[in-house]
Amino acid sequence: MSYRSKTLNAHPLSRRMFAGILSCSLALTASVALADAPEADPAVDAELFSAIEEGKIDVKFIPLDTTKANVLVRNLTDQPMTLQLPARFAGVPVARQFGGGMGGMGGGMGG
Repeated sequence: MSYRSKTLNAHPLSRRMFAGILSCSLALTASVALADAPEADPAVDAELFSAIEEGKIDVKFIPLDTTKANVLVRNLTDQPMTLQLPARFAGVPVARQFGGGMGGMGGGMGG
């Protein structure tokens, strides 16, 4: 006759306990590491036009049509910046009327 001892299967329970203890210890380690991390440098606050005049940023205004445009801003400093943009922008075309003037002679074409 063989006698088998009936024991509780503790194998799945021990895996769960190990996983729970491991996750708690990792969470505690991560929270301690984050608490000791140095504070990030705060970003410099600036208004768009004053930052342009001070030479801190380079801005390009590229109109798409009469209602839309792209504003490309490049930071020229070594620090991050937070810019305050105006509510609206207005662009003036520079070379819109080519050949104008010359006494009204049809754009200088002799007509």
